[in-house]
Amino acid sequence: ILEAARRLERIVAMLVDFSAIEAGRITLSARPTELGRAIEESVSAWRSRSHKHRFNMEIHPDAPPALVNPALFGRVLDELLDNAVKYSPEGGPVTVRLAMEPSVNGRMLRVDVADQGIGIEPEDLARIFQDFRQVDASDTRPFGGLGLGLTFAKRLVEAHGGRVAATSEPGEGSTFT
Repeated sequence: ILEAARRLERIVAMLVDFSAIEAGRITLSARPTELGRAIEESVSAWRSRSHKHRFNMEIHPDAPPALVNPALFGRVLDELLDNAVKYSPEGGPVTVRLAMEPSVNGRMLRVDVADQGIGIEPEDLARIFQDFRQVDASDTRPFGGLGLGLTFAKRLVEAHGGRVAATSEPGEGSTFT
């Protein structure tokens, strides 16, 4: 019951925030944030929720603070971790990586959430970030949700000036960057 209440609370908060994003009413209030610490907090929360999964963190030791809204960044991580857990029903490893990469403007931080779950067919990858879309939208689908989590995460990341991508192999898992 407690887990169902938490999931419902997340869905309601996401719908409220989603409508605020659509209406242009969401303010970022970005500030320098240690993403490694934010990742550790999110992973710690998920470790206590999902005992079937093994959560790993790979955090670049020299990663500088990022200019983000810490609460909204946490929500993005939560959505990506929720999907990794949901689509890895047998358990298994979920890895969150924080890496630094060169970019046109100097350095760029990259966050990956990778699982070894069911994966996504190549033709479905293009649709997963669309509003209210799920790969399996049937009434009998085994995985719940509204089809808004990835859209929500994408819009929050883009509002911060970032971008979202996904790679996947059916039966091998997915990585969301």
